[in-house]
Amino acid sequence: MIILSFDLETYPPLCSSVDFKREMVLKVTQLAERLRDHKIRSTFFSTGDFALEFAPFLDYLLSMDHEIGNHTMKHIPFPATSTGLFFESINECDKLIQELAGVKPIGFRAPRGNVPLEIAGFLKSLGYAYDSSVCRTYIPGWYEGGFCPTTPYHPSFADIRTPTNDASDFLEIPLGRFPHLPIPLGGVFIASLPILSARILRRMCDDDRIHLMYVHPVDLVQIPGQARYVWDWVRQVGRVAAVVESVISESAGQDMRLCEVARSARL
Repeated sequence: MIILSFDLETYPPLCSSVDFKREMVLKVTQLAERLRDHKIRSTFFSTGDFALEFAPFLDYLLSMDHEIGNHTMKHIPFPATSTGLFFESINECDKLIQELAGVKPIGFRAPRGNVPLEIAGFLKSLGYAYDSSVCRTYIPGWYEGGFCPTTPYHPSFADIRTPTNDASDFLEIPLGRFPHLPIPLGGVFIASLPILSARILRRMCDDDRIHLMYVHPVDLVQIPGQARYVWDWVRQVGRVAAVVESVISESAGQDMRLCEVARSARL
């Protein structure tokens, strides 16, 4: 089963553009409407910057019974910042979401999937039930999950990549990866793989495991003449849109919220 989750961030290289902001809000609103039409509930991880810029949109998502998670304050990845400042960013975003949206996040996702090894204990101390950052792959500076499990597990508080038999109620819900490739299942990786189609992806993920996919607003927006990174020139938003639409159309009525995945895994 493929589970959709979403990372909401302002993408600073482009978000200063009024056209980009307008298009991004339009695309994400259309996406939320498609989820509503198919009676699908999901998890949206928001940065503090996004919450400040688009606070009414968080209320809109909550009105559809989606879950709002924490995605740090300004999307500064670890280890580009120190462990202390990274934890401070999580705490700041947590408080801001509570203030603006009136809900307490219980799930976290790190920018680029990279986290301090001891993050599980810190998140649990904030009242979080799960993290959803690591991925069973190694991309230096990005995803460094190594040989972590591919299904939900209780992580060690010393190393979140390592499962433990301790009776902890905190869970790691790892990001999916392509079944035959060490590549995270989402974002620019979907947009930039020319061989990928919705049909091929469904065939690759046709088993009894959870395949957690993530999508960003920027994955659905492409404005000619504006690019910041190499992949901005090669990615194809149409491919991402087709994959997301395929998953939505075949998943009507599903509760994809990661808080529910965590609850089910603990039972």
